[in-house]
Amino acid sequence: MIRSLPVLRHSVRPAQDVTRIAATNLPAAASPKTLDRNFDLAAYQSYRDNSLPKQQVYTGHHSSSSSIRNAVRRTAVVIGCDEAGRGPLAGPVFAAACCCVPLTNDIQSVDDLRVNDSKQMPEKKRKEVLLQATGFSSLQSLDSQSQRVVISGGERLGTATLKSMLKVPTPSTVLWKGKHVVEGRWLFVWSATMANHASIDEINILQASLACMHHSAHAVWSILKGSSMDSFKASLTQSRPELSSTSVVLHLRELYDNLEQKRHQPSNNNNLFQTLLTVGAPSPLQPPLVLIDGSHCPKQSVEYFSGLSPNGAVYSVVKGDTKSYSIALASNIAKCLRDDAMGILHKEYPEYDFASHMGYPTLAHRTAVQKHGPSPVHRKTFTIKSMDKK
Repeated sequence: MIRSLPVLRHSVRPAQDVTRIAATNLPAAASPKTLDRNFDLAAYQSYRDNSLPKQQVYTGHHSSSSSIRNAVRRTAVVIGCDEAGRGPLAGPVFAAACCCVPLTNDIQSVDDLRVNDSKQMPEKKRKEVLLQATGFSSLQSLDSQSQRVVISGGERLGTATLKSMLKVPTPSTVLWKGKHVVEGRWLFVWSATMANHASIDEINILQASLACMHHSAHAVWSILKGSSMDSFKASLTQSRPELSSTSVVLHLRELYDNLEQKRHQPSNNNNLFQTLLTVGAPSPLQPPLVLIDGSHCPKQSVEYFSGLSPNGAVYSVVKGDTKSYSIALASNIAKCLRDDAMGILHKEYPEYDFASHMGYPTLAHRTAVQKHGPSPVHRKTFTIKSMDKK
């Protein structure tokens, strides 16, 4: 029997701009060197079982359960979100979201991609994660070959060069999104959003970063729920035409006129329907669980994902980039793209040496600002601390 999944809603006061949802009593990372999906899967299973407390992601007692891992390793739709660039004195803030979907059932491990918190990984490893998750090795290649969406700042940003876009003096927010299939086994659906220095000055850095995370998570879910049969057909051409339950569930929407009428069988898709049945998808109702790094959730995300159908939920995870595989993926994407952006700004304003400190308030950076004054891309609402503080 296919059952409806529970709905978890959060009460959000209209006057609030952010929602605080504490994530306490969480297990540590899988290892100091890499993360697997245990945290994400256990959190998702707890949510599906309606045992996920509203004030935390999960209590941690599921983290070592093999039954939990096996039950959801191929069914979890977990979207991880993180940001990069809240602390710098200059430049934009980036946020990314990522969902990792297995395409086959013959998966030996769920942590083939070695990933951890971006701050704990060297640049070379971060670039490898960026390439595997997005298919692009840099912001420049990503911008030239993937879809750029202008959220605010004017239509001109849609055709502006990357350099010009980073220097725009008025508030602007742009988004990139896409999906990347790795070796026919993994589908990475990703999105990255950038708010420039003027946007940060207009609404403050917290609101800018939360808005970017919401836009990215929304874009990933839009790709997932709107996916065509491309990945399904691609899987059928492989030697082992098996799909994961996640893939099946995402595409069942094309076979059902009404998800609530669970016994409906399309008359002209019998063979395809039988193939889906043999895979054993547990339910055509597949809610996303959005995990946000930090102690705040974007109000827009809580309202949107709690209210959409199929229903989803949003939870914050303190130090989530050291616990959640999905958040760590997003952390690496956001960090790599922002570093590339600061590399571009470094060439425009070499006197500040952005390439070495990425805009963070190091002594060398503060000395340069004292000597040359703030650049056009410095955040006017940020205060530069006394020069005698290292």
